[in-house]
Formats: sequence, structure tokens, C-alpha cells
Amino acid sequence: MTAGTLKGLGIGCFVIAAVLAFFGWYEYNENAKKVEAFNAMSNGLMGGNSPFGGMMQQMTGSAKLEPSTPKATIYCLVLAGVALAGGVVSMVMAAKNPNAAP
Repeated sequence: MTAGTLKGLGIGCFVIAAVLAFFGWYEYNENAKKVEAFNAMSNGLMGGNSPFGGMMQQMTGSAKLEPSTPKATIYCLVLAGVALAGGVVSMVMAAKNPNAAP
């Protein structure tokens, strides 16, 4: 591969890594918003007046749920790391062999 091809491949890997990292961040924030909405609904929006009449407080023990990391976020971050490593390797190979023949 030529140096130009390797640089292009490296830039493509960096773009893929950035998109995957953004998607992972987005999924985590969506999960956190859903957990926050559930906590607001179960504990009552207006001073403890829950639409379920206290049933949710009995089921959860008045404990608030904490958001966890969704599997989609974990997978996106792992794949972003792999793409980032591929981009670094491609850029290093392009720098070491600027006149490499195909």
C-alpha cells in the first residue's frame, strides 16, 4: 500500500472511532434521562403525589435507581478503541514507509 492510501485509511479509522464514541455517549445520556424520568415518576412529580398512589415507593423501598452503562455504549467504546488503534497503526506505517510500493 502507498503512504497516501495508508493515511486515508488512518483518517477513516479516526472518523469511525469518533462516530462510535459519540454514539456511545448519546446512548449513555439517553439511559440516564430515562432513569431520571422513572425516578421522578415513581417518587411523584408534585411533592410526593405519585400517579401510582405509593405503590412504586413500596416496590422500590423509596430508593432511587442509578443509571448504568448500556451494553451499546460498552460495545461502541470497545469498537472505537479498535478503530483508533487501527488508525494509529495506519498512520505509523505511512510515516515509516513514505515510498512503499503496492
